[in-house]
Amino acid sequence: MKLSNEQQGQIRTMTLAEKRQDEIAEVLGVHRNSVYRYQKHLGLHAWQGITEEEEKTILDLLKSGRGTSWIGKEIGCGEYQARRVAGKYQIHRRQGEPGYRWKPTMRQFIDVMNLAMDGKDSVASMARKVGGPYKPVLKLVHKIRECERFLTTRTLDSYLPMKHREHKIGTSKQTQQDAEARLAIADYINRKCFDGQLLAHASRLTEVSVEFCISLFRRERPDVYLDAADWDKVREYVLPHFREAVDALRLAENGLLN
Repeated sequence: MKLSNEQQGQIRTMTLAEKRQDEIAEVLGVHRNSVYRYQKHLGLHAWQGITEEEEKTILDLLKSGRGTSWIGKEIGCGEYQARRVAGKYQIHRRQGEPGYRWKPTMRQFIDVMNLAMDGKDSVASMARKVGGPYKPVLKLVHKIRECERFLTTRTLDSYLPMKHREHKIGTSKQTQQDAEARLAIADYINRKCFDGQLLAHASRLTEVSVEFCISLFRRERPDVYLDAADWDKVREYVLPHFREAVDALRLAENGLLN
């Protein structure tokens, strides 16, 4: 969405006045992502959103054993700010401690997806195979199979409807390597271009991932010529796959907390 010079001026004024992105977006009647893009275009840094007093409060709560998700909701600063304070003061939870957050590797996440969709293991068996804690793995499996309850059997089963393999990430013809590559690309761009703030920029992340792949292909295959209409068709084909990859990363992000 293109903003007028007047709106861009308002973004500059409100940003310098330490207004939050969501507050600026509400005043202008635009999406928060538009505010973020124009702040970046104008060379502005969004207000980080917490005072020294709030930082001290977050730190005290972290030391008391509270988790970042709870702190973000309780103080109203958002989980991201609580996680930044935890990182700043090197506060890391051990498995089993209150507030512990499991951060699976890309390999672990893909393995959980494959095991969950195969359905040949119990959740406890999946957790052992990927080397992750039971509860976060269970949350991921619930989301992957879109099922609220599983039976206590040696294989993954339920009397409720479950999502099955034919609905895996990508199309039925897509190979596992393709899915892994898209997940890896989206994860890399999220960390390098969006400071890991995936949930706030999911649609933008999808678009950037698609353009990255197209640019990479054009660089590696200069002998292939496509006109603008053909490239639009490529984008239309690739976009749903990356949208699914980003959704999968969001699923992982939402399923990490004990």
